[in-house]
Amino acid sequence: MNKLLIIADDLTGALDTGVCFASMGISTCVRLPGSANHHTTNETYSVDVAIVESRHMQPKDAYRAVHDRILQLSDTNYTYIYKKTDSALRGNIGAELTAALNATESRTMHFIPAFPKMNRVARGGILYIDGNTPVAESVFAQDPFNPVRHSSILELIAEQTQTPAYIAEETAADYQAGIAVYNAETDDDFLRIGGHLVREIGANLFAGCAGFANALPQLIEFETSGETLPLPGGTLAVFCGSVNPISLEQCDTAEEAGSPRFHLQRDGRFIDRDLVTSQLVAASRTHEIVVLDTGAEDLGATDDEVLAQSAVVAEHFSRVIADFLTENPQVTLFIIGGDTLLAFARNLGIQAILPVRELLPGVVLSRYRHGGDWRYLITKSGGFGTKDLFCKLYQELNEPTDSCRG
Repeated sequence: MNKLLIIADDLTGALDTGVCFASMGISTCVRLPGSANHHTTNETYSVDVAIVESRHMQPKDAYRAVHDRILQLSDTNYTYIYKKTDSALRGNIGAELTAALNATESRTMHFIPAFPKMNRVARGGILYIDGNTPVAESVFAQDPFNPVRHSSILELIAEQTQTPAYIAEETAADYQAGIAVYNAETDDDFLRIGGHLVREIGANLFAGCAGFANALPQLIEFETSGETLPLPGGTLAVFCGSVNPISLEQCDTAEEAGSPRFHLQRDGRFIDRDLVTSQLVAASRTHEIVVLDTGAEDLGATDDEVLAQSAVVAEHFSRVIADFLTENPQVTLFIIGGDTLLAFARNLGIQAILPVRELLPGVVLSRYRHGGDWRYLITKSGGFGTKDLFCKLYQELNEPTDSCRG
C-alpha cells in the first residue's frame, strides 16, 4: 500500500498538513525533531511527517538539513514525498525544494503553493493573500523572523537557488528539469492538476502547503480506518506565542468580549512564572476562554537578536504551559505558534503527536501521550483565522452559547 513522507519546517505546519490525511482515516504520525528511532515505528503509519527545524536557518544550512533528512529515510520505501512549505512562502523555499529534488534524484519537483480554503491563491505566478493582496504587500512582509520580500513565486525561489523554476502547464506531457510551479485558485484546480500529475505521468515528488495536501487523499489510495474520537470540551486556554498581527487581533477580540487576558512579559521583563500560572488557573475556573500572550513589544534590532529572544520567550512560555497543565489537566490547550509549540513538546518529553481532525480552517486537533494518558491539543499557525476565531472554536467544542464571555 502507498506510503507518504512529508518534510515540514515547523511543528504547526506539520500538524496542519498531517491532519489532511488523519481526518480521512489515514494513519498519520508527526514526529518531533530528535525523536528516537524513526525507523522502528513508522511501518505502523501510512503518512509520516518528519520535522526539520529549518525555518530560521540560513539557506545553505536549510538545504543540507532537508537533503540529509530525506537521505536518512530513503530506505523506508515511501511511495511519495511531499515537501511542506509555508502558505505565505516564509522560510527557505528555494533551498529546500532544491534539496528535496536532489536528494531524491528526481527530474522535476511539482510545486503547488496555493491554499484556496484560506483565500491564498497563485495567479499569474504571484501569490496573493486574501485573494487580492500580493504576499510581499501583506502582513507577512513584516514578519519579524522571515519577512517575505517577493510576491513572484519564481523570484522568491531564484533568491535561494540556481535550480531553474518555471510556471508549468497543467496538462503537459513532459516537464522540464527543475521546479515546476502551478497557478491554482480553487480546490478543483488542485484535483485537475494533481489528477494529471499522479494518474497521467506518475509523479511522486510534490511540494506545497496544507492546501494541495488536502487533495492528495482524493488522488492517492491509502489504507483507512473508521476510528472516531470524541471532541474535548470545557474551558479553552489559549497560549499565543505568535506575534503575527492576525493572532494578536484574535487576542484583542477575545479580551474585548470579556475573556481574561494575561501577558508573559511586562516592560521587556518576564512576569513571575508562579504568578502568571496562578492567575491563569484561577481565571480558567470561572471563564470559558482565557488568554496568555507574549506581551512582547520589541523583539530586537537585528535578525540574530530577534531569533535569540524568540527562543528564550518560547522556552519560558512552554514552562508556564506545563505548570498550568499540571494544575489544570482537564482544560483544553490551544497553542499558537510553531516555536512555542515545539518548546512545549520538548519540555514535556513528547516525541510524537497524532493529528485527529481539523476543527476550523487551519485549526488542528491532535493528541499526544503524557504520563501514560492520551491528551488533546489544539494548534494553529500564527497567520490563520478570523478575528473572532477563539469564540468560534469554543462553540465548536461546546454547546452553542450566546457569548464567549463565561
